[in-house]
Amino acid sequence: MLWIKRNLFWAAFGLATLALLGAGGFYLLTGIQKNSEADNKLEELKQRWQRLQALNPYPNATNITLAREGAQQLREFIASAKKHFVPVPFQPVSGTEFKRVLDVTIADLQNKARQYGVQLPTTNSAFSFDAQRNKVQFAAGSMPLLPELLAEVTTVCSRLFEAKVNKIVDLKRPITSDDPGQAMGCHRLPRDVNPDLGFVMSPYEVTFLTFSSELADTLESFSRATNCFLVKAIVAEASPPGVGGVGSDGLPIDPATGLAGLPPNPTQPPPPGGGGRPIRGVRGLPPAGGRTVKPASGPGAAAGEALRTVLNERLFKVTCLVMLVKPSIKPSK
Repeated sequence: MLWIKRNLFWAAFGLATLALLGAGGFYLLTGIQKNSEADNKLEELKQRWQRLQALNPYPNATNITLAREGAQQLREFIASAKKHFVPVPFQPVSGTEFKRVLDVTIADLQNKARQYGVQLPTTNSAFSFDAQRNKVQFAAGSMPLLPELLAEVTTVCSRLFEAKVNKIVDLKRPITSDDPGQAMGCHRLPRDVNPDLGFVMSPYEVTFLTFSSELADTLESFSRATNCFLVKAIVAEASPPGVGGVGSDGLPIDPATGLAGLPPNPTQPPPPGGGGRPIRGVRGLPPAGGRTVKPASGPGAAAGEALRTVLNERLFKVTCLVMLVKPSIKPSK
């Protein structure tokens, strides 16, 4: 202690030197550790660079040009694909103006049904808009959804009219805030909205009576539409007894059998065995796949052989779920 007191300066200098040596050692170790981490990162980058160098195709000028051309082709394909997802244009009206558009549209659809010979569920069908038919004020939030649905229902009915189905039994659309809880002509299936893709899928449930050939025409009519219709499900069953009407060939439908055509001529005796329908091969029976056949007439025809129609096809009751796929709707001006 006496030496430290006599050499206080040198003692302080020695302590400071030791502190500086400790700090320098710590700094050196930290630098070595950081240098090691930098070497490892550099080695990783070298390996990544070597892997990129070995890739095929390599990102050189030629391949970059090809990639840009491929991106342009992809944009053109997307633009052409959008043509198949055209939304149904509609008028963004409300209030009394929508009531006017609704009345005009219903009358127009009824006239088209008569022109195409398509029967409707009722003589004064409202095409699923019975709840709105006698209104002039509509629930808040139901616009412009109601005009949009009206335009889409019109398009769906036009497809059925074009296919000349025998009868539209039922048509159901998505329910709106303006429809009562148990509204006829509405279903509870949701409108599927995909915000990522920007598409909306509106479901429609259609039930109609038709023959097999008209069913094929119906599917073809939906496929030819400028809008994107997806028939998700089809349930076909024989029409129930008591269904009458007129077939697409203009012949009446027997309510008892559901068959289209005329009954056998009463002046002709029934075929042997007392059956109501002749055996295939007998005069008057249609060939396979046909509906009716008319015996020969004229001077060479046998006396007393009157016109006779024989039937071999029955009406189908078809229920199908039709999805209308469209981008985010923008009302037409």
